[in-house]
Amino acid sequence: MINVEEEEVIISKIKECVLNNPGPFPGEPVSASIEKNQTKEKSKSEKTDKSSLNFADIDFNIDSNFVEEIVNLRLKLIDLELKNIGNLQKYKAGYKSGKIVGFVLGFIATIFTLILLFLSISIIPVM
Repeated sequence: MINVEEEEVIISKIKECVLNNPGPFPGEPVSASIEKNQTKEKSKSEKTDKSSLNFADIDFNIDSNFVEEIVNLRLKLIDLELKNIGNLQKYKAGYKSGKIVGFVLGFIATIFTLILLFLSISIIPVM
């Protein structure tokens, strides 16, 4: 259907796709539950085989302390990244302003030296 501009062809393809639509997925949705301070251990016999893995049979129990630690670590990482960005911007600003100040001071020193040179030539007669 790439580079097709004919309206009739596009409409017929849409109708064909609607007729071939199998509908929604018949399985149950996967949901994760968070229970406070409860952990479940499965015995070796209860573990599922990799070939028969079905997400509907998996029990997603996550400890709330674990989730809290992950969120706190993520917030610390974000805070660290913001500090690093701030330090980089501070360094860039200082480096640029230092270059500008150095240029201005060099320019002023050059002008001052040239003025003294011209004054010394006009004061001392040439032989």
